[in-house]
Amino acid sequence: MTMVNENGQKRSTEELIISSSCLAISLIVLPFALFRLIEGDYRLALIDLMIFVGLSAIGAVTWCTGNVRTTRWLVSICSMLAVIAVVYSKGAVLVLWLFPVMLLSFFVTKLNHACWINGMGLMALLPVILRDNDPGEVSTFFGAVFMTNVVAYIFASRTYHQRDLLAKIATVDHLTGVKNRRALSQKLKESIEIKKRSQEPIAAILLDLDHFKKANDIHGHSIGDNLLVRICHVISGNIRLTDRLYRYGGEEFIVILRGSALADALMIAEKLRIAVLQDQPLESYGVTISLGVAELEEGETAEAWLKRVDNALYESKKSGRNKTTVANNSKMLTAS
Repeated sequence: MTMVNENGQKRSTEELIISSSCLAISLIVLPFALFRLIEGDYRLALIDLMIFVGLSAIGAVTWCTGNVRTTRWLVSICSMLAVIAVVYSKGAVLVLWLFPVMLLSFFVTKLNHACWINGMGLMALLPVILRDNDPGEVSTFFGAVFMTNVVAYIFASRTYHQRDLLAKIATVDHLTGVKNRRALSQKLKESIEIKKRSQEPIAAILLDLDHFKKANDIHGHSIGDNLLVRICHVISGNIRLTDRLYRYGGEEFIVILRGSALADALMIAEKLRIAVLQDQPLESYGVTISLGVAELEEGETAEAWLKRVDNALYESKKSGRNKTTVANNSKMLTAS
């Protein structure tokens, strides 16, 4: 079953891990707090209740806001501080809680952060461990801690690597190396939210390769693939670091330009058209590009925005190719 938040968006893996970890720890700690209240151990009961309330709050914030950037730190640090508190309160007999907390750190924070948190936690516990155990027990404990952290580091690093690889496969076009349509969908959602929040201008340039099918049919699919790769290379070299290039489908590509009004987007589109026109490898196969440009309007949906920029591209194609057309409200203005 797919988990979604209140905005209808899928919850991230980090969001689910942090929320479920907070819930699990809270449910485990609560019975201990109640038992210690009954037994009259009010100091430790208070610590347990603080752990319960703190982690429950972190889990709720993560679940409601999806803000894992902050809560991943909080859950790891708070859990480690909780272990330190109970060990100093009751002695080294409770140091066993350190092991699951160390494992948790590797799965809710970055690897280097987990190593730092675990190392600092171990240093804080060192006086109690040395005080309450003989040298043989101390050496065994440190051996177990070292093994736990090494195994957790290896497993977590492989897990993160596999996750990043899957994310890349899901969002990157395997031929050209640029972002694919799945990634574009997410970018469009982000652009809509940015426009609502800050009124920052955002524009899109949709471009299509002219005469690509002819070159592909005459010279073969390998040449066609090379042309697609080349066009991405030329475009990437002529857009800003803040601009994003996506393969829209077939020989169509789209550039999302954050912070660009319509006039700025038109200048960039013309720069792209001329760069392709003057590129020798593309010129040798007679390939040019037609472009459509549209700025995201206030209250406009992603679908309506794409439809306007697609209509502008169609006008460029219809008026002779190797042209740029701007969608200005309901008007189409061919600039070249």
